[in-house]
Amino acid sequence: MLAKMAVWMPVFPFVKNERSILHIDHLCEFVRLMIENEESGVFFPQDASYADTSGLVALIAKAHGKKIRLWKMLAPAVRLASLMPGRIGRMTDKAFGSFSYDMSLSTYPKGNYRVHDLEQSIVATERDSV
Repeated sequence: MLAKMAVWMPVFPFVKNERSILHIDHLCEFVRLMIENEESGVFFPQDASYADTSGLVALIAKAHGKKIRLWKMLAPAVRLASLMPGRIGRMTDKAFGSFSYDMSLSTYPKGNYRVHDLEQSIVATERDSV
């Protein structure tokens, strides 16, 4: 849904949030390393940096050759929408809430599973989704 919005919306709310994300290429590389090193246990892979919803939308728009303006003045409307009961509040919180875990949980000393940065991940994802 964010990708669709990034392509057709000229403006988007600028809201600072923090999201742990994991690109499929990084997950595949992580699984390969786990198999190769015969690991067992609980692991928490994630990309090397946190993402935020506004930044993701801007990167998605850029990947499609579009320009989107991020407006801080829309942030209060997002906060109000997140307080609404029912579906609207849940969807707003899902899109603009902070959902992250500590980066130190994601380090893996036996290899680097993060094969590219966030912008490269977005470009690859959007290229593959067309």
